[in-house]
Amino acid sequence: MGKVVNRQELADIFGYSLPTISAWVENGMPVKSHGGRGKQFEFDTEDVLKWLKPSEPCGR
Repeated sequence: MGKVVNRQELADIFGYSLPTISAWVENGMPVKSHGGRGKQFEFDTEDVLKWLKPSEPCGR
């Protein structure tokens, strides 16, 4: 298990924008905990890295 982070932390770690992170969520990126009603999305960095490896976009 990797580090559990929110959307902003994930964007900072991987060097992508928040809209890109949101698009990834819509395209099936693994989410540890869905946000809403004052609760933040949470992501496991290891799961995200595994998801990105085969499908990493060419541009940022």
